[in-house]
Amino acid sequence: MPKPLIKNFRVSPHQVQKGELFQIQWTTEGADKIEVFRNGNQLTTVLSNVESMERKEFYDSEEDVVYHLVAYGEGGSVKSEPVRVSLASRKVGNKKSKWIVWAAAGAALVLIAWLVSAKLFAPRKAAPVEASAEPAVEPVRIVLLGQTGHGKSTLAAAITKRLEQKSLMKAASYENISNARPVDFQGVRIQASLIEWTELKPFQLIDFKDETECKRFMKRLPVKLDGAIVVIAATDGPMPQTRQQLEMAFDKGIRSLIVFINKTDAMNDPELLQLVQMEIAELITFVGFDLAQVSIIKGSALMALNGADNIMGLPAIETLLLKLKTMYK
Repeated sequence: MPKPLIKNFRVSPHQVQKGELFQIQWTTEGADKIEVFRNGNQLTTVLSNVESMERKEFYDSEEDVVYHLVAYGEGGSVKSEPVRVSLASRKVGNKKSKWIVWAAAGAALVLIAWLVSAKLFAPRKAAPVEASAEPAVEPVRIVLLGQTGHGKSTLAAAITKRLEQKSLMKAASYENISNARPVDFQGVRIQASLIEWTELKPFQLIDFKDETECKRFMKRLPVKLDGAIVVIAATDGPMPQTRQQLEMAFDKGIRSLIVFINKTDAMNDPELLQLVQMEIAELITFVGFDLAQVSIIKGSALMALNGADNIMGLPAIETLLLKLKTMYK
C-alpha cells in the first residue's frame, strides 16, 4: 500500500494578533489519522476526515510558533513540511486619534476638578448611621455546557432531586427544565432554567434552552460567571459543540471546571471509558485550562433522576454538589 499523502497543509492567517482565532487546515489521501504538532510537541490526534481545526494561541513568551502534521495510513506514515505562525505587531494610532485621547483626558481633568471643588465647598451633613445588616453574599454562578443530547437538562433535574432530598429546594421535572422560559439574570433577559439554592453560600446554575441561546449568552452578554459544569456522554466522548463551548467558557474568563461524564451505565468496557477520559483531558488542555482546576465525575444523570442509589446515580450527584462547595468556599 502507498504511504498517505498530506495536501494543502496551511495555517490561516500566518500573522495573528494576540489571542486571535486561526485555523490549521489540511487535506489528506489514504490517511487514517492525523497528529498535530506545535514546536515539536504533539497537540492532539484527529480523524483524517476532519480537514481543519480552530485554535487560539496566547503566545505567553513566543512570537513565532511552528506547526507540522504526521499522517498515518496502511502504507506507513508521512510528515508534512513545517508552517510558521507569527505574532502580528500592534498598529500605532494616527495623530488624529492621539488628539482625541488628549482632549478626552483634558475633559476628564476639568470634571474631576469641578467635583473636588464642589465637595470641598458643599455644606457639611451629619454622618449617616451605619446599617447593621451584613452585605449580601454574591452567588456562585455556574453554567451547564455540553453537546446537545448529552444530558445537560437531565443532569439539572437530577441535581434538583438531590437538593430536595437535602431540603434545600423543591425538585424540578425534566420537562420544566428543558422547556425554559425567559428569566432575568444579572439585569439581562435570557432563555434558560435558573436553579438556585444555598448551601454555605448561594449558588445559581444556568441551563440554556438551546445552543443558540448559549452562544448569545457566552459571546455577547456582559455577565459574570464563576465556573462551568461540562456534560459529556461516555458513549460519544467530546464532540464539536463540546470544544466550541469550552473555548467560549475560557474566553469568558472561566478557569474552574467540573466535567460530568454522563451515561456511564451504557459503557460496559472500562478501557473504552478510560480512553474517553483521556480524550477529555487532552481537549481541556488543548483549549487552555489547567487540569489542576478541573474535576472529573462519572455517573448517570438519568439513573439519579430515577432515584437510583448505586454509585452512578444519586451518589454521583452528591459528589458533584460536594465538589461545588469545596471549589467555591
